[in-house]
Amino acid sequence: MTPERWREIERLYHAALAHEPGERAAFLDGACGADHALRREVESLFDYRSRAEDFMEQPAVPGGLASAVRRLAPPVPGRLVGRTIGAYEVQALIGAGGMGEVYRAVDTRLNRTVAIKTLPEHLANDPERRERFQREARIVSSLNHPHICTLHDVGVQDDIHYLVMEHIEGETLEQRLQRGPLPLARALEYAIQIVDALDKAHRRGVTHRDLKPANVMLTKTGVKLLDFGLAMRSAPSSVIAFGDTTQGGSKALTAEGAIVGTLQYISPEQLEGRPADPRTDIFAFGALAYEMITGRTAFHGSNRAQLVGAILKDDPPSLTDAAPDVPRRLAQTLARCLSKDPDERWQSAADLLFELRSFVHPPDARAAGDAPRLGAPVWIERAAWASAMVACLAAAFFWARSREARPIDPSQGRKFFRIQTQ
Repeated sequence: MTPERWREIERLYHAALAHEPGERAAFLDGACGADHALRREVESLFDYRSRAEDFMEQPAVPGGLASAVRRLAPPVPGRLVGRTIGAYEVQALIGAGGMGEVYRAVDTRLNRTVAIKTLPEHLANDPERRERFQREARIVSSLNHPHICTLHDVGVQDDIHYLVMEHIEGETLEQRLQRGPLPLARALEYAIQIVDALDKAHRRGVTHRDLKPANVMLTKTGVKLLDFGLAMRSAPSSVIAFGDTTQGGSKALTAEGAIVGTLQYISPEQLEGRPADPRTDIFAFGALAYEMITGRTAFHGSNRAQLVGAILKDDPPSLTDAAPDVPRRLAQTLARCLSKDPDERWQSAADLLFELRSFVHPPDARAAGDAPRLGAPVWIERAAWASAMVACLAAAFFWARSREARPIDPSQGRKFFRIQTQ
């Protein structure tokens, strides 16, 4: 379901709440018209509300069953709209999923729009889920980069765990790809920015593990990498398999061998239960870049089993066949990202970033690493050229004047010259 659809459902739900129960059916008749699916969604929220109220009126369940039953109670999407959480006035539901809800809100102290991500009610009592939510906050707060979403605040109010992020205007890469592939120049621009963000994360010991088009936001100033909910942090000298440990050595938050992420972008080693590391993100990037350029996913299967088999055994169709305007060297660069063996991929995002930037700036015009193109500023270069041209013109002028000089009386021992002037 798209965020726009959620907002429409949310708007009608709260509008219907303002009517008496006996008037709501007539209101929905006029508001939903022939859109029966929309009406069913709104009515389902009232059903959730009714079931929750009935549950509250029932006798309490003794012992530890009470918390378990509360976790099973169905959540009501958009339940926080109109409320104030901390210093933030919640205005609208942006999106919802199994891992939480995201709202648009206003920071009343700074008068700015922010996005608030909340932990679902049915997960709030799970210590592991709470720790994973807090881990996301710690990871994002450690990554200060123009192409990574910024964390502003974190808190808990009325058992609601929330993160306050920058509000990003734009659309996800997933939404953009629904209209077809990107122009090659734009795809390369986005690819460089995504890998730049990954390089920053990897240098901080963070592997994203859920890189996909839905987690890349496109804005007027470039891309923003979102959702580090499945990210893991590894110590500089080792990589943790399928989980995260704190510096105190606590238990892993994801069971060893568990598969996390979105299947279409999961690396072969993850599917085989082997440890994930930064090269896992490089594989996911390769699949994402292939999709940006061709408009098609890199691996295909009519069901999950076939898709897993394709990722483990098959190479995607040639990029140059799918998009003939792609330079062969670029196709080889991206194909290396999709190697089945992690040792055959690019070994770091920094190396991949250097290679991708070479398609924009020649290697001899750049310093090693991710430094920008070297050279004097444009205005200095232009001033130097202008000065050189003025000097040449001046030299030519005086040379021409000297050619115009001639003797007055050649018979005299001393020669006199007259400079003719106009």
